Amino acid sequence: MNADLKPARGGQAFRLDSALSSQGQGLSFLSDFCRLDLFTAVIAGKDKQAGCNLKTPSVARKKSSRNVPFFSFRIELLHIAPEVWREFYVPSDISLARLHLVIQYVMGWENCHLFSFDIRGDTYDIGDDYKNFLLTGNERYTPLSTIKLNVLRISTRTRIRYLYDMGDCWLHVIKLLDRNYVPETPKQKCGCIAGKGACPPEECGGASGYDQLLEIQADPAHYDPEERWDEDDPIDPEAFDIELINSRLSSL
Repeated sequence: MNADLKPARGGQAFRLDSALSSQGQGLSFLSDFCRLDLFTAVIAGKDKQAGCNLKTPSVARKKSSRNVPFFSFRIELLHIAPEVWREFYVPSDISLARLHLVIQYVMGWENCHLFSFDIRGDTYDIGDDYKNFLLTGNERYTPLSTIKLNVLRISTRTRIRYLYDMGDCWLHVIKLLDRNYVPETPKQKCGCIAGKGACPPEECGGASGYDQLLEIQADPAHYDPEERWDEDDPIDPEAFDIELINSRLSSL
């Protein structure tokens, strides 16, 4: 593995507000655990991602005249029923930071938890090394925005494991389908091709909690009112709106 692409270690949520307070710094915008959208704003160079107001320096992007091929992938959420999967495409030189955002959009997550990629046994996340970078300025951390997918030797035999939410532990498997995918709309750099099913609600307690929510919704009379899901916002496990997904992806 390229020494410049040393993966981060960790993946555990931490109390950033407490850590900074101990050094005489305060972050009033952090509540319980530090929010992933604040990290995402830094690693992706965006200051308004998922409602984040964190200001980051603007960096001019270099325009390239070369044609960058597209990769198409299939991602599947494991251990739940009904099945939830998507097929999508991205530029082959996409960073892991931006790939994370694409996955959040295509799957329907809300980008409010930590995450990690596991690629051939190497873990890439925003764990302990990134915490140290924030607190001390230690430059050993390699930002995920600088790690490009096309230098990680991804093949159709590679299985990428994407873990979202270290509490509920939503595990996804990503498979490369085509290294030279030709999108119907080349001007849109990221797009959803196909899919099925809806992701569970955030903070529902993982796969077992989601199963119970579906059982409660199917037969609410047998459960206490406190256990029932909001009847004004019912769960539709079969929901899938490809036009809405692609509309959101167009903002990336």
